[in-house]
Amino acid sequence: MITGGLVVIVAIMGLAGLVVAIPSAIRSSHARKQRLAAPDEIVDHGVVTLRGTVKLIGQPLVAPLSGRACVAFRATGRTFTRVGQRKEVDAEVSEIVMTPFVLVTKHGEVFVDGEDCGLPDHSAPIIPRKLDLEQEFMKRVFLIGPAGEAGFDEIIVKPGMKIAVHGVVREEVTTNGAEVGFRDVPKRLRISGEPIVIDL
Repeated sequence: MITGGLVVIVAIMGLAGLVVAIPSAIRSSHARKQRLAAPDEIVDHGVVTLRGTVKLIGQPLVAPLSGRACVAFRATGRTFTRVGQRKEVDAEVSEIVMTPFVLVTKHGEVFVDGEDCGLPDHSAPIIPRKLDLEQEFMKRVFLIGPAGEAGFDEIIVKPGMKIAVHGVVREEVTTNGAEVGFRDVPKRLRISGEPIVIDL
């Protein structure tokens, strides 16, 4: 069962959607370059982009369209309407969910916290399609119509994948400082954001 996360509903009408998408793609590309240029050195409460390997903690998420185990996903469904000889997008819904995980970096293990995240714009169709999962997804996000006539794509972040995570890093004390010497207090690194952004 999926809890938390973010559902985005977009209605697109013909060329208007394309006109909006072009400047949006430019802004997205510029923002990605800025994120990847962020420092990867640890400064408490500093903005960083850390690179490493995804390590699962606890139970994984199950991506709704493919059924694959993951720590984050964006699943998108869209319905179409026929205008003359062509089909146009009538409604589009994206569901974005993340579960906390560990990023294994050159600084050690970093706890990545949050219930949703930013993910790259690119995603891929599911081949072969799983119509039962697609229909269940449509019902949950209130898309109307048969799954066989709708379009879907999905992007996931799975354990073992090498990624970059952009957010605010914090050093947290993990035990009572009175139990050990001040300099020996163990600390944990945590990265979070509103939301964090993941690049693949």
